[in-house]
Amino acid sequence: MKPELVPPQITRAAMIEEYDVMMARIGPLLKNVTPPFGAAIVEIDPGRAIRLHAHTEHEFYFVFSGTGSMVVGEAEYAVTPGSLVYIPPQSEHSLRATTEAVRMCAVWWEPSPEGTAQGSFNRQGEP
Repeated sequence: MKPELVPPQITRAAMIEEYDVMMARIGPLLKNVTPPFGAAIVEIDPGRAIRLHAHTEHEFYFVFSGTGSMVVGEAEYAVTPGSLVYIPPQSEHSLRATTEAVRMCAVWWEPSPEGTAQGSFNRQGEP
């Protein structure tokens, strides 16, 4: 069965509030596909932030637009379009939009049994 594609653009109207920001989880939008990861498109209004949290999954944020301040554990980073931030399991993290809204993609996955970040993907990103 051929998977149905996600609509070409995920708009703010398709988002709900989670972690104190607006987000659209991508998995529920897919038909006949269950990816081995979770993903969401996230919008953070200026001055707002993803609530500080931690979880068991590996995660990364890829920033499409906007500027912000990212906290991972004790470290703080400035993020701009094109920033890619890896978040290890159990690391407290948050992202605050500074002067302009941030639009980004978050992707998370369970650790492999060996405890590596690879999860169910090999080095080339193939299942």
